Amino acid sequence: MVCNDAWYAAASWAACNLQVNREFLDIGEVTVHRSYDDLRHHPVARDPVLVATAAGAQEIEVYQGDLRLFDAVLLPGVDLAALDLFEKKDAEKVGLITAAWLARVGGDIFIP
Repeated sequence: MVCNDAWYAAASWAACNLQVNREFLDIGEVTVHRSYDDLRHHPVARDPVLVATAAGAQEIEVYQGDLRLFDAVLLPGVDLAALDLFEKKDAEKVGLITAAWLARVGGDIFIP
């Protein structure tokens, strides 16, 4: 599983959620690579930055970065991506983002 958010606080809290939910997610140690304090100096990241990793029955990575550049860190063969977009009611914007994702990554998209 891979998580990403351009906003520093969201990426940092995703890492914290991994630590809190280790048992539920069946993961062991969570390694935080970038602290909240470090991330806040660049509130919105463009290039993907690894924030945290977790390993166990599944492996999880958390990044901070622009969704449009995120495919650079993904392994090939993504089957499903959950894209939790802002302004979901803007059908044109959602269409552009999903088309760009499909062109770069492929797979199916779920928008919650």
